[in-house]
Amino acid sequence: MRNNKRKARPSPKKAAKLNQKLDEARQAWASGRVGQAETLYQQLVEQHPGFADAWFHLGSLYKQIRKFGRAIDCLERACELCPGEKNHWSALAEACQQANRMLELEPVLRKLVDFEPASPIALLNLGICLKKLNKSVQAIEYLERGLKYDPTNIVGRSTLAFALLDIGETEQTRELLLEVKQDDPDNVIVLRQLALMTRHEDYSDDIKHMEKLFDSNLSNEDRSLLGFAVAKAFDDIGETERSFSYLERSNALKRETFEYSIPDRGNYFDEIRSVFTREFIESIPALENTGVTPVFVIGMPRSGTSLVEQILASHSRVYGAGELSCLSRGCMALSNALGTAFPGSFQQAPVEQLQDLGRQYISELIAAADGSPIVVDKLPHNFIFAGVVLSLFDNAKIVHCERDPMATCYSIYRNSFGGHHGYAYSQEELGSYYLLYERLMAHWQVVAPERIYTASYEALVANPRDETEKLLAYCGLDTEAACFEFYKTRRVVGTVSNTQVRRPIYKDSLAGWMRYEKELKPMQEALKYSGPR
Repeated sequence: MRNNKRKARPSPKKAAKLNQKLDEARQAWASGRVGQAETLYQQLVEQHPGFADAWFHLGSLYKQIRKFGRAIDCLERACELCPGEKNHWSALAEACQQANRMLELEPVLRKLVDFEPASPIALLNLGICLKKLNKSVQAIEYLERGLKYDPTNIVGRSTLAFALLDIGETEQTRELLLEVKQDDPDNVIVLRQLALMTRHEDYSDDIKHMEKLFDSNLSNEDRSLLGFAVAKAFDDIGETERSFSYLERSNALKRETFEYSIPDRGNYFDEIRSVFTREFIESIPALENTGVTPVFVIGMPRSGTSLVEQILASHSRVYGAGELSCLSRGCMALSNALGTAFPGSFQQAPVEQLQDLGRQYISELIAAADGSPIVVDKLPHNFIFAGVVLSLFDNAKIVHCERDPMATCYSIYRNSFGGHHGYAYSQEELGSYYLLYERLMAHWQVVAPERIYTASYEALVANPRDETEKLLAYCGLDTEAACFEFYKTRRVVGTVSNTQVRRPIYKDSLAGWMRYEKELKPMQEALKYSGPR
């Protein structure tokens, strides 16, 4: 039944007092007394919870001092109280963006598009957000709409190019990137992608330009990104010494930008093994009637996870959802709620709270599933959370992708990844991390050998038909011809493998690392590598 009561408006006298207190808080903030301003705003929202301006200013203050979680909570309340106030929604969008909370950002940006349907900023921001969420088809629509109003926008055009690449429109991507390059010849991201898409034949002007730019006053992050492209170009033309020189420098530059500890990671993996014993996993009541079958494709990056997902996603009953972060986010949210880091949080949580985590994951999976009964979650590092999967989802399938350790690690070392892969930029750390990963996977194989299928990249390349049939059978799927011609399947692929999965299985990458065998000695020693395992 509709409630026809109107919210009581404050009397003019009360409104004047509220605005006087609000001005007092504003003045404190403006004069640098942030703590006092925070206290005054908090008093206002506690005493007058329906005062939208107070929530807005408190949220804006939290945003400025980088307490983004609190900022988002306050600004959401302001938007709820005054849904027609565009400034509130704009501030909420900024907070979500700064906190990198893309899932929460999307509906806020859609609201801003509703406010201004012809605003290029609103349309392009929504398109960029959708691209980051791997919703490239929707992203293309909004990016194209935004570019009609602002056709020269560099970020919008380059993002559109990458969204087109995700859906397999390689030539359109190349054309658009070349146009952007004409207007912005030193755009590192564009130059890198063009280098990845080009088979260089000689020491061209493009390579010379990238070399010159690499030696200019770029940030370490940009120099590293560009250096990977130069290394790839020199590899194309057979200049292995120069290629590896750029590869080493690029990895070293990237490694300087963050702190990372292999011993800490080893301790973390040890704790995971100690918590997720077979007895503990079997003691957790699994969810019933999930309505969808999750298939987790796990392993190290560059081990064939994208290839396996593409094969499965070519089946009529399967949807390939890409690299979903919802499982790790759910575990992080559980840790935040309990004040205990994972995996201790999972061990301490009441069963109902664990099942809430599982239900939230399944709801996000169904939302991404496009109506398919089977959904592939291809986040390689979910091997860390395999114990969560084994505990909560009895119907889940786990496909572990395995590849020769040197081939895997070299492929990681020669690529620059989005997100945080702290182990990836040092030969020694990369090899050491790989051994930690192997040890953790060996634990899962002991704990639940009947529930994990190992897909060997080398076996798949050598016998694609037989191995594909085995993979499909494990997932409870009948054989479909499209799975053998996976490279023809049109779907979004948002990883560095997005061009490779659109061609038939090829063997030229199996031992590419051997051309750099001498340079990769530190990696081999860290891996204790004596040959294919």
